[in-house]
Amino acid sequence: MSDQIPYLSDEELEKLIAGVEKEPMVSAPDHMEEKVIARITSIERKKTISFAGYCLRVGFGVAAAVALLCVVPFISQRQIIEPLLGTALLEKEIPTKKEVLKGRDARTKEEVLLEANQPSLFEEIKNYFDTAD
Repeated sequence: MSDQIPYLSDEELEKLIAGVEKEPMVSAPDHMEEKVIARITSIERKKTISFAGYCLRVGFGVAAAVALLCVVPFISQRQIIEPLLGTALLEKEIPTKKEVLKGRDARTKEEVLLEANQPSLFEEIKNYFDTAD
């Protein structure tokens, strides 16, 4: 069996067209139109229902966001944390910087930035060999 599709010659194609034109047209089944219209309306109804559900979800989300924006400024942090964690955490003292470091030296921001701007050992060696020429 060959892979080629057999095509009609021009004469055979003209005979086929003439034969089709001579015969009466075949009508579609009587219930076909009703089925197609019913199918289209059911698909459109499903799309409308799913879109309405989407709109409701978005609407409730927006309403919840607006409600939070209106309510949050009036709630203090203590009202939120106290019921969840109890008063023990709120009464706990936070240690100061000196207590945490306990006499160890801590570099200042300026010292860290100065060190970061210094050339690395690799850059110093590269500069040494570049200037040696």
